[in-house]
Amino acid sequence: MNKQFVRVLRGVSNQLGPHEHGRRERMEHIARIRNGAPCFLIMCEAEDTAARPRRVRRFNAKQVFSGGAIKQIDDDLWMELLPGFSIDAFAAQKQPKKR
Repeated sequence: MNKQFVRVLRGVSNQLGPHEHGRRERMEHIARIRNGAPCFLIMCEAEDTAARPRRVRRFNAKQVFSGGAIKQIDDDLWMELLPGFSIDAFAAQKQPKKR
């Protein structure tokens, strides 16, 4: 069985600039995931992949995916894409407990 990976961070060795809050936040998320935090992914399609910042053209509103192992390929970080499940199933398991 082939594993599928999605890029979660481009240019690991790049220095952070003062206005790169999104990148800093992504790096914090990756550190938490590496320390055992669960990770869930929503698949999005960009209007223009060369634009900065990007705008979302559409996203998969029916499924959420679990993230697996993170590995570095060249200077980028990639995350294993595990099987998806329905948004309804995800919402049902994440309901806050009533007091």
